[in-house]
Amino acid sequence: MRGRRIAVIAGADDFDRLVDSANDVEDRRELDAARADDDYVPWDEVKAALGS
Repeated sequence: MRGRRIAVIAGADDFDRLVDSANDVEDRRELDAARADDDYVPWDEVKAALGS
């Protein structure tokens, strides 16, 4: 592909860690966006509502 990488070989555990890290980054972005829009419920309130 004219000098562009098209594939990577990685161990399954390394791949799982990369996917988990990417998911964590996306979750943080979504939380930041929800907080900016004042559209979230704090975890303590969720736990209290569930009786935990």
